[in-house]
Amino acid sequence: MNVVQFIHCFTDEEVVSTKDLILISDSAYTAHPSLTSAIDGAKRRAFCIGTFLGKTAHGKFFPSFQLLDVLLPKTEKKITLNNKASWLFVCGRDVLKQGILTAPEGLKIGDMVLLQNENKECLGLGEWREEKKMAVKRLLDRGDFLRRERRQ
Repeated sequence: MNVVQFIHCFTDEEVVSTKDLILISDSAYTAHPSLTSAIDGAKRRAFCIGTFLGKTAHGKFFPSFQLLDVLLPKTEKKITLNNKASWLFVCGRDVLKQGILTAPEGLKIGDMVLLQNENKECLGLGEWREEKKMAVKRLLDRGDFLRRERRQ
């Protein structure tokens, strides 16, 4: 999966213009065309440019929170969590059914969904499961930054 396929999991809208999309190694960026022309004429290869959208590793696309923040208002595949479920999700827990305030109809098991708190702030990415108690399997959350730093 690449960045364009990932975006199409959530919306058919053109969230990122393909002419502004830049691939450097396994990472995807979006930048103004004037920046892209500047790196074309550079003597050294660019390491990064513009806004980081995510990276591809082992055939999977790992989105950045900048991309998730852009997708959130443009998709119907978003779930609103209550305060307790929001906190538990950011702490690395999966979402239980009782923590969901709103969810779109027609979700299929395995669909990726964005999770937001009551203030409509993007908390992360999950996979719709709808099992006995668990409803969403956590894939990525904002608390991941802190947990990674603590491990080092």
